[in-house]
Amino acid sequence: SVVRLISITSDSILVRDEAGKPVTYPRSRVAALLPVLESFANGLIELDTSAGLASPPGRLELVSGELLPGRLSTQEAPGEKLAWESLVWGRVELPLDQAGFVLLAPTSALASRRPIATSDAAILANGDSLEGFVAGLGAKLLLERDHATSELPIDRVVSVSFANPVKPVGGAWAWLHNGSAVSISKIELSAAGDVTIAGTQTPAPNATLRVGELRALVFQSARVVPLSSLGLQIVPAPGERRWTP
Repeated sequence: SVVRLISITSDSILVRDEAGKPVTYPRSRVAALLPVLESFANGLIELDTSAGLASPPGRLELVSGELLPGRLSTQEAPGEKLAWESLVWGRVELPLDQAGFVLLAPTSALASRRPIATSDAAILANGDSLEGFVAGLGAKLLLERDHATSELPIDRVVSVSFANPVKPVGGAWAWLHNGSAVSISKIELSAAGDVTIAGTQTPAPNATLRVGELRALVFQSARVVPLSSLGLQIVPAPGERRWTP
């Protein structure tokens, strides 16, 4: 149904229905919230994912399926961790085994290229592809291969693909207009229109947004089935089609 969202708490959602009557729903009864945008009637909306940035953002894809537009942090994380400046979370430090793909040079002609490999792999600015084990990603890419470690300046690297296994995360998810898609452990919306969300990493990152920055919310992702996962059904034709001159 079409409603006007008023607030979200830890266990309920308050809306106004089409008649203007306030209605409270338990969050357990709501699968998802999708905004109604009038401009969809005039065609596709071009989302600006680079607002406030001097250049288009890079992209970090996690094995959980989360998407974090942003850039590699200039302050490296200790150990085998990746420091990322996310458009939604700010600075986050994540173990390398949580990373699935990192796009560092989004304006490169090679930005859409992904190697088919069984190990970690890097696409370089000159078009070369190197495979091995990524031991570090900061000011330099540390790639272990053939019993040696190669150090590559990060400005020579377009993207890095990791061989980490996919680990989908259920529960609640939020999609933002800046291109972020994040798994969340908490979401609250105040009557003033401020949205507070917390991630599922440890320690959990937090962010405060305006409600207009949200593109969609799913409270129980297990109840949402991607169309691409459904099998095709073949329906037999009802005999010969009658021809009318």
